[in-house]
Amino acid sequence: MMLRYEVAAHYTKPYDPPRGFPGLALRGALGHALHTLYCTRPSHKCTACPRYTKCPYALLYETTPATDKSGDIALAQQAVTNPYTLEVIYSGEKGIGFALNLFGDATSHYREALTALLYAATLGIGYSKRHAERRRLSVERITQEIPLHRTRTIVYKDGAVHTDALPRRPPRSLLASFAPQAKKIYEDEPSLLEIEFKAPYRLSNPQQAYTPSYRHLLMTIARRYSLLAAYHKAGRRLTLRDARSLAALADTVQTLEAVHGPLIKVTKRSIVTGEKKGYGLFATHGRILYRLPPDYWKHPLAPLSAALIMAGQYLHAGKLATAGYGRYIARFYV
Repeated sequence: MMLRYEVAAHYTKPYDPPRGFPGLALRGALGHALHTLYCTRPSHKCTACPRYTKCPYALLYETTPATDKSGDIALAQQAVTNPYTLEVIYSGEKGIGFALNLFGDATSHYREALTALLYAATLGIGYSKRHAERRRLSVERITQEIPLHRTRTIVYKDGAVHTDALPRRPPRSLLASFAPQAKKIYEDEPSLLEIEFKAPYRLSNPQQAYTPSYRHLLMTIARRYSLLAAYHKAGRRLTLRDARSLAALADTVQTLEAVHGPLIKVTKRSIVTGEKKGYGLFATHGRILYRLPPDYWKHPLAPLSAALIMAGQYLHAGKLATAGYGRYIARFYV
């Protein structure tokens, strides 16, 4: 299941533009908007609240193993992949364009998400020293995309939500949205895969932080998908046999070329407390070219690997994926 909402907005004043990548500022504004609008017990921890499994804020921002007792693949973790990602489409002096991707059961809260997006714009993103306030936005339009149906519809314009354009029921499987693309890739049997990172990125393995092997990239996305499937009903989660088979297939792929941009320190400041937090070094951008062996597409899980790579363009790869870091474009070449 996946829904996508692209937001085009302009600044209400001639603010100084954000310094660096504004993904964390967007994530903070949306989270604060959701918490303000829908949290009924702000003094309680989300997991101790009786509305924990029904609250839109908790669903999107506070996923833990307690979200679904039947999900047993992240019991050793305190946090689980959240069912959304943000993407920065453009950022300039006059405004910003970004997208919110919803996965699994989060798609059933698309109305609350739309409301929060509009409220987040009034809260603003980041802090403008020139005006001594947060950069407030005026939303011009919001476009809804349903990848499974390949449809794009304007659902907000001229200050009004067009409710007749909203989906009556969310689509089902996340990977089903990319099955047609994966089928075409499988039939073409390409020999090269190019991954172009469009946002700062860092994968978790320190030895492969900026030049991930194909195995590392594919299995990072596969795990993220499996967590969404187990805890957010985004489809059928991968079995251990699937994972091992995918990893063995990925080991046959060779890295041909790899370049990355300058490294930057990524930090965030809390919208509520003002506290700073550092996340380490990220590459500003990157491009990696992989060679697939001739017998790659004879493997029974090759179509699944293609679907995962295409889905990863929305799930993102590596740290801070929900904030838009690790966003990439995948291109297969025959």
